Amino acid sequence: AATALALGKDQPTDTTFLTDPVLAESLKRAPITGITVSAPSDEYDYSIEASYKLGDQQVNETFTVQKTGDKYLLYDVTQDVDLQLIRSRTLPLLINGVAVQADKVYLFPGSYVLTSGSKYANYGEGTLVLKHPADYPDTSKLRPELTKAGEDALIDAAKAKLTSCLKETKLQPTGCPYFK
Repeated sequence: AATALALGKDQPTDTTFLTDPVLAESLKRAPITGITVSAPSDEYDYSIEASYKLGDQQVNETFTVQKTGDKYLLYDVTQDVDLQLIRSRTLPLLINGVAVQADKVYLFPGSYVLTSGSKYANYGEGTLVLKHPADYPDTSKLRPELTKAGEDALIDAAKAKLTSCLKETKLQPTGCPYFK
């Protein structure tokens, strides 16, 4: 992760998800292989062509670069991903096992699993793939929802409460719904 960040002209303000453990989890699901990078045509070249495979997806991208000293640095090595519309205030959000504390996160290209850490609720299909630093990943299917275990627990709790209320001998027991 530090090597990847060192290739960037500017550094992101938050590196919570730009760590070796988060990157290792991403690479388990979608290794980056078959990397080819074109050489700059001259010292004033500001773009470099690169291709690679991210998991089984072929990626061909043009990267904007700036020559600094004797090396070229990338303008973008990460993408900032806005999670404001996804992130629940009451359900934790974890990316590759690391807790999200802000509505905007910075990610390297890769595959990221979004979970809640709970067996009762999760974030939809839960996988976010970022093909390159300028990619805007599809987050439309990442909404909080009950899992099968969550649905079962809710039904079991409702049945238990109803059974408890039916055993009461009062006309309107406290904490029990009643009908008029």
